[in-house]
Amino acid sequence: MAPTESEHSPEKMRQVARAMQAELEKLRAGASGHPTTVGTIGAWDVPTDLGRRIDTAHQSMITYVTEFVDIYARLVSDIQRSAKYFDLSELASRQAAGRAGGLLDPPATRDSQN
Repeated sequence: MAPTESEHSPEKMRQVARAMQAELEKLRAGASGHPTTVGTIGAWDVPTDLGRRIDTAHQSMITYVTEFVDIYARLVSDIQRSAKYFDLSELASRQAAGRAGGLLDPPATRDSQN
């Protein structure tokens, strides 16, 4: 089944982008957490080793979350740009149809004649 016009409306695209933007802010806040340092766990060998491992794991996690946030932000931008181009294409199409209708001989007097 072919998609309907409402399934591809620029306004719905903008609504999705706004909702995604709100989620993006939460993701960014979560990606800026503070790592656990060795000193916060203890000074003897086991907590020192554990602290280093936790720090390494935390840094890896933050790296991947940051990459995900960057990709997510580009997706939001792409959706916003698509909505803009959809609007521009629709406008150009309407303008072209109006020009084409003006070239009819005799000019159209009703919508059904276009």
